[in-house]
Amino acid sequence: MHTKSTDLSVSFLPYIAGLFDLGGCIKIETPKKGQSASLYAWVTCKNFKVMETLQTFGAYIGRRQDGQYRAKWRDSRAYGVLKSLMPYLMIRKEQAQIGIEFIEEKRRNLQSDTDVVYRLRLKLLKQDDGEGG
Repeated sequence: MHTKSTDLSVSFLPYIAGLFDLGGCIKIETPKKGQSASLYAWVTCKNFKVMETLQTFGAYIGRRQDGQYRAKWRDSRAYGVLKSLMPYLMIRKEQAQIGIEFIEEKRRNLQSDTDVVYRLRLKLLKQDDGEGG
């Protein structure tokens, strides 16, 4: 039986980074009233065996309507995964850096509006990369 951990096995890091670069998403969600914004990182894939592996690293696994699976991390788990993947990311490296900075700022400063700058930076970067908002 696997235990949940955000300590990603070094041998899996390049592979997981490739999944993020090709089919991943990094997003800072607008907070609901009375809550703070959250960082999400996820990977979508058809192979459930891949998802089971990602689940051992603390991902929540869900199935989408199109039959694909999604491995999702939120806030501190997303932060840990992105920090671990940084040396291996190519396409989403800048997006991951913004997500990491967002969580670090959130930990230092509990003001509810700190997410605005990071969400805007991420949105602009995605537009420059042709991903849309």
